[in-house]
Amino acid sequence: MIRAPGARAQRISRQPGLNTGGAWSPDGQRIAVTLSKDGNAELYVIDPSGHVLRRLTYDPAIDTSPTWSPDGTRIAFVSDRGGSPQVYVMSAAGGAARRLTFAGSYNQEPDWCPRRETPLVAFTGRDERGAYDIFTVNVMNGEVARLTQGQGSNKSPAWAPNGRLLAFSSSRGGLWLMTADGLNQQQVFRGDARTPAWSRR
Repeated sequence: MIRAPGARAQRISRQPGLNTGGAWSPDGQRIAVTLSKDGNAELYVIDPSGHVLRRLTYDPAIDTSPTWSPDGTRIAFVSDRGGSPQVYVMSAAGGAARRLTFAGSYNQEPDWCPRRETPLVAFTGRDERGAYDIFTVNVMNGEVARLTQGQGSNKSPAWAPNGRLLAFSSSRGGLWLMTADGLNQQQVFRGDARTPAWSRR
C-alpha cells in the first residue's frame, strides 16, 4: 500500500504463503484478499493493518480475485470449484457462494461496477478462438453481454468511478477505453501496459 504520491510502500499482509488479490471495500475500512496461510487459497477479509477479520471461503478449490459490490455487502470472485475458473458471488459476511458465469472454460478478473443501480460485473473470458475478450454479467439475472470481439485479446477490465467507462488492456497495444456497452473503443496509452486501475477521483 502507498498512501500518497512519493510515499513508501507499506506491507499490509504478512501471512505465510500467498498474499494476493487485495481489494478495498467501498468504505475503505476492509480489504478482501486471497491467503493460503491454512494450506489452500481462500478468501479472507482483513483490516488495513493486516489483521484477519473473517475467513469467507472453505473450499478445496482455489478462490481468488475478489471485488466488492458498491454497497460493500457482497463480493464477486473467481473459483475453479466447478472444474474451471468461473465468477461467483457471495455475502461479504460469509456463507454460500452462487455461480454467475457458466459459458466458457476460463473466466477471470472480475470487477464490480461502482454504480449501485447497475448490478454488473465485468470480467475477462477466453473465447472459442483461444483469445480473451471482455464481458459483463448481471448479478441479478445472470445475463451476459460480450463487449469485445474479433479485435485481438482484451483483458483486465476496470470500471471508471462513474461506472460509465471501462479501461482495459489489449493485444492491439497499450490501454484502451470503451463505454459500458462495448462501444466507442479508443486507445489512450501506447506501449506495454497491463492491468489498469482508476483513482477514486
